[in-house]
Amino acid sequence: MQHMSWMTPDVTVLRSVVLKGIPILLGEDSSEFFKTCSVLLESYDEEKDIIRRKGNAKASATRRTKAWQRIADRVNALVTRQKHDP
Repeated sequence: MQHMSWMTPDVTVLRSVVLKGIPILLGEDSSEFFKTCSVLLESYDEEKDIIRRKGNAKASATRRTKAWQRIADRVNALVTRQKHDP
């Protein structure tokens, strides 16, 4: 787990800590959950420059929508693969 300062927390680290605790609270196998979270966070990290870029023009909005769709596609592909693996 990454080190986190509670005085000035890194939002990504804070979210990671919270997400890692959910399966424990629910009493579920957390390995698949962690894989999904990792793919989600890594995908966001790859697309964050596009998502965070300022601009209200249609072209900017289209780029952001496509970036979010690429993230969703990666996560959905992983979840689908996990359901079909024995």
